[in-house]
Amino acid sequence: MSTTHIVTSHGRARSGRMPWPFKVAIAVGVIAVMIGMVVAQGKEGVKGPKRSAAGLPLETIKVVGESFETEIAADTPSRSKGLGGRTEIGRNEAMLFVFPVTQPLGFWMKDCDMDIDLAFMDRNGVITAVHSMKHEDPKGKDETQEQYEARLKRYDSGKDAIYAMEFQPGTLERLGLKEGQTITLDHGRMRAYLR
Repeated sequence: MSTTHIVTSHGRARSGRMPWPFKVAIAVGVIAVMIGMVVAQGKEGVKGPKRSAAGLPLETIKVVGESFETEIAADTPSRSKGLGGRTEIGRNEAMLFVFPVTQPLGFWMKDCDMDIDLAFMDRNGVITAVHSMKHEDPKGKDETQEQYEARLKRYDSGKDAIYAMEFQPGTLERLGLKEGQTITLDHGRMRAYLR
């Protein structure tokens, strides 16, 4: 077994061990490379929420033990459009409307081609009102936008609410949902979607 000797600047022979400043420099370099790899992986690995075909964030929300793949409508354009223009919603699909403040809410079936079940909720997820909304005849060719909107039935929250959740028709009855029941929501997480 041979030992390598290194002659230092002081003329003393040393065994094959590396001087401590070099060890520190190498350790710092290795740590820097590892941090860089973690940061790079984090940038690739951190993804936003899943999105629906309409581009809305998707969350899985449990309602009476049943999971619903739920689109989150948390800005003015998505809340205004809602499910308008769609012809169906799946059995375990829903749309949750998140409003910036608690207030009396009202919905209508503008441009909706299907019936929709609706539950309004307060910030604690307590249901304030439920409605089985019926689709309306489309705007007539001789009808102004104002006339069309004036004839649409309004569905209100009954009390102040901050959420509304729309389901496939028949869901309210199937799950037995009614005023006073609670749908568990992560209020902070839902509020984070507001734009």
